[in-house]
Amino acid sequence: MSTASTRICAQNGTLTRRQSEVFACIKQGKPNKTIAYELGMSESTVKVHVRNIMQNLGATNRTHAVFVAG
Repeated sequence: MSTASTRICAQNGTLTRRQSEVFACIKQGKPNKTIAYELGMSESTVKVHVRNIMQNLGATNRTHAVFVAG
């Protein structure tokens, strides 16, 4: 967890630890393939995390998720 807003989301129970790690990468503008490589997971797992992150934050896309998180 590299940013304060990511920590806040995780502390409030909105995101799991792993989702917070994925979200930190999303905030840096990284594509799913890069996130998967860096975090040692499959690209399909990243897609599931991204979908769940957006759902938990009530966002319609990745950019909106970053905006909502503050």
